[in-house]
Amino acid sequence: MSIWGTTAVVGAWEHPTRFAPHMTAFQIHAESARGALADAGLTIGDVDGFFTSGVGPIGLLSLCQHLDLRPDHVDSTSIGGSSFVSHCLHAAAAIAAGLCKVALVTYGSTAASERFAVGTAGLVMGEPPDQFEAPFGPTIVGSYAMVAQRHMHEYGTTSAELAEIAVTMRRHAGLNPHAKYREPITVGLVLAGGAVRFPIRHENLAVLRDVVRGRLPQQFSTETFSPATGMDLMREAWTEQVKTDPRVRLTDLLACQGFDGRELLDRIRTPTLVVAGADDQVTPVALAEELARGIREARLEVIPAAGHQAPLEQADRFNRLVAVFAAALP
Repeated sequence: MSIWGTTAVVGAWEHPTRFAPHMTAFQIHAESARGALADAGLTIGDVDGFFTSGVGPIGLLSLCQHLDLRPDHVDSTSIGGSSFVSHCLHAAAAIAAGLCKVALVTYGSTAASERFAVGTAGLVMGEPPDQFEAPFGPTIVGSYAMVAQRHMHEYGTTSAELAEIAVTMRRHAGLNPHAKYREPITVGLVLAGGAVRFPIRHENLAVLRDVVRGRLPQQFSTETFSPATGMDLMREAWTEQVKTDPRVRLTDLLACQGFDGRELLDRIRTPTLVVAGADDQVTPVALAEELARGIREARLEVIPAAGHQAPLEQADRFNRLVAVFAAALP
């Protein structure tokens, strides 16, 4: 028997607070439950099925007591962040099976208030398998990256195809006035700034947008330089950089991250010199190597002790490389 069309979502409510150090997770659950039931025109007494997760081994029972719930059916299935999405399906199945008539699904967390880095915090030793992973410092984001790599290996999935998921989720978030990030993103932006090893992310663009809008002053940053570069040179370069209208820099970044020309590399027929800083974290050497491989007979030179600003950081070395390359041109 199919459950499709046998149930309906009749009420929904999202807590408007993203940072609530004055509240507990149970309080957030309670307010969310009241809001959803009010939206449906129901009361807590109408609920006979309860679905939630992430509240501890017996937290579901404690939460039932806190909410004054006396359900006939409960479900605390935990499969990570998507638990509460699966609960909606479980609730529909439970109603179709006659286990309950009115199902309540709630989620509440104080991770943001506690400044807990859900995606990037290391694993805490718990279940036995963790002893083989925790010593190597994996994160939730890193674990997803491993799953993505396996999927790409098994099925030939591309990074661009996976990036479409992020683009779609952001588009959905744009419909929610309470979402933290609502501005649309592109596949190129995800590919350029979403990798685990990549330190420059779309949040940097958000900062630059605030600069353009006059909400923030232009901020000094060292991330485009090698650790070996002196502070005087970095400040000198920054002084010159801020003379450029920030709108130009923003447009440049958006163009770079919104357009992927790698498929066109093999069409280049002119002699090409690719120069990279060994310590470049914005466009790592691996990307320069990919560029050089894609362009027919391209020459790659990696400059030690230089970052993304290699022509400034190692000006003499850079100029010599260009001079030698130019002298050999036909």
